[in-house]
Amino acid sequence: MENPYRQIVVWDPDAEAILGGYRYIFGTDVKFNEAGQPDMTSTHLFHYSDDFIKHYLPHVMELGRSFVAPEYQSSKAGPKAIFSLDNLWDGITAVILQHPNIMYFVGKMTMYPSYDATARNLILHFLWKHFGDKEELARPYDLIMPEGDPRLINLILKDDDFKQDYRNLKDAVLRLGTAIPPLVNSYMSLSPTMKMFGTCRNDELADVYETGIMVCFDEMFEDKKERHVRSFIRDNVRAMRERFPELEEDLEEKLMARWYSRRQKVHGRWKLRLPKLRRNKKEDAEK
Repeated sequence: MENPYRQIVVWDPDAEAILGGYRYIFGTDVKFNEAGQPDMTSTHLFHYSDDFIKHYLPHVMELGRSFVAPEYQSSKAGPKAIFSLDNLWDGITAVILQHPNIMYFVGKMTMYPSYDATARNLILHFLWKHFGDKEELARPYDLIMPEGDPRLINLILKDDDFKQDYRNLKDAVLRLGTAIPPLVNSYMSLSPTMKMFGTCRNDELADVYETGIMVCFDEMFEDKKERHVRSFIRDNVRAMRERFPELEEDLEEKLMARWYSRRQKVHGRWKLRLPKLRRNKKEDAEK
C-alpha cells in the first residue's frame, strides 16, 4: 500500500497477548486521488466537501478497522472483556495526546445486515435527530435514510433531551429482543457535538451498513475524556517513577492540569480561527 495506515496495538502484559487494535492515519499524511478526494478507507463510500478537506482534514485522525481478539470478546475473560473497548480508546487518546494538532477523529460505525431492521431504523433516526451534520462536511455516495413512518418513530423517540431520548431508544431496541451494537453505543456516548455524515452499504465488506461520524476530542464528555487522559498520564508517571523514585507525589495531577491548560488554549484558538477561514473562503468565492 502506497499510503499505509499506522496501527494501535493494545497489549495485555499479564497474558502476553494482543487484546485488540485500531488502524489509523493522520490527515496530514493522506494522499489525494484523481478526483481530488482524500485517499482513505472511507473514500469509496463518502464524498468529502472542500470545507472538510481544507479546514478539518489537517487536524483529523481517521480511524480504520478495529478488532478485539476473540478470547477477549467472551464473558469468560471477565473484566478484560468488559473494558476491551475502553482499552482501545486509551490507545486512541495516547496518540492524540502526543499530537496536539489533532482535533478530530473520523470513523465509521458498522451494523451488519443480519441486525434487526427495525432496530437499525430506530438507531439511524436517532442519529439524524441528535447528530445529523447540517454543514454536510461529508455525505455517502449512496445515502440510506431510515425507513418507516416518521410519525410512529417520533412517538418512540419523542424527547429533545439526548439522555432521555437515548433511554427511549435503548428501551425500544431492548423490546425488539436485541441491543444497540457495542461500537455504535460507544460512539453515541462520546460527545454531544458528534457529527453524523449519513449511512450507506459497504459493498467491499459483506454489504454492512456504515455510518460516518466525526468527533472533536476536546468536546467529548468530560468524564470519558478525563478517564482516558488520566490512564495515559498515570502510565507515564509510573514509568518515570521507576527511573526517578524521588519525583513529587502530586506529579500526576500537575501533568493533568498542564495538559488540560495546553489543550484548551489550542482548541480555543482553533475554534476562533475556523469561522475566519470559512468567511475568507466565502468572500473569495463571491469575487
